[in-house]
Amino acid sequence: MTRAGLLSWSPGRKAKRVGLLTRIPPTALVTISDFSTVATMGDREARARMYGMLRVVYDGHVYRGIGGEPSSDGDELEWSGHLTLVAGATPAIDAHTSVEAALGERWLTIRLPESDANRARRRARFVIDRAGVPPLRTRAQELARDLILEARKHIPTSLPEPLAARLVDAATLIAYARTGVQFEGQGKGRVAVGLPTPEEPTRLTGQLHRLARCAIALGLDEHSAVELAVRAALDSVPLARMRALQAIAAAGETGATVTDVHRGLGRGSRWAALWEIDALDAIGLIDIEGPTRDEDPSATRLHSLNEDWRGVYTSVACSHSPLSIQEVEETVARVSTLRMRTPSGTLLEGGEA
Repeated sequence: MTRAGLLSWSPGRKAKRVGLLTRIPPTALVTISDFSTVATMGDREARARMYGMLRVVYDGHVYRGIGGEPSSDGDELEWSGHLTLVAGATPAIDAHTSVEAALGERWLTIRLPESDANRARRRARFVIDRAGVPPLRTRAQELARDLILEARKHIPTSLPEPLAARLVDAATLIAYARTGVQFEGQGKGRVAVGLPTPEEPTRLTGQLHRLARCAIALGLDEHSAVELAVRAALDSVPLARMRALQAIAAAGETGATVTDVHRGLGRGSRWAALWEIDALDAIGLIDIEGPTRDEDPSATRLHSLNEDWRGVYTSVACSHSPLSIQEVEETVARVSTLRMRTPSGTLLEGGEA
């Protein structure tokens, strides 16, 4: 994916507008099988330009002024509409989002559960035994398209106040927790630089509200839909940072040591725990008791949630746990019970939906 791949001119004297945005209707949903190739591209400037383009697309209007534009019979390189982008990525995306997050993220994340040994073996065996995948994939795409088109007619306009308030709390916490923190150096010399500025929660609140309402249209009840939106908000925080925040919050007023945070990460080095602590400190979510590392590198320091954030964290994130395989299957089962007739006349119900 590149900026030119989204919107550009075709080569030649009779130039035409080309790119993904020219091939889709004004309101569209586009899927990308692997967004990791964009997030991890080696050219950091090209990656930053790509993210910048996506931010403009999110805002609904794109205008590209390219020097030396070919003759285009008066056409402008311009697009307006509403694009929903659903992309898959590996967890490696967490390591490449600090700069982009500092410029304002526009997406939500759902982290799928890691497979245990038995499930990994079953999935590997399925790859060998599966047959007739292309027609099944085509049929699944058709059903998903029809289901979404029909669900658009059933999106509620609002949520009950208590549920809406929970989304506001989630957006307020996550807007701070996922703030991009830039680092310089490597290993022991890696330090946070600059003064991170958290985004306002208004954009994130709107995204969570829309996600919850659309989940209701797809068949979830109000509480399940809001919990899905809250989970998406919490999953939008880089995984290591969220685990560090959980470990510090779990220690309460006693405070967590670096060792406690390291254990909370589950894997990784002690330095990874220190970097996440530095990020949370730079954002202002935690307080640190004890001398700084510069004053006494060997001193024990205790880390606790900032008092201003304890209530919000308790109401939103204290019960957060990684999405389990069982929860994924239960959510799919709830959506599968939805009965609706698609634009093509097909009645979707049960497992087929």
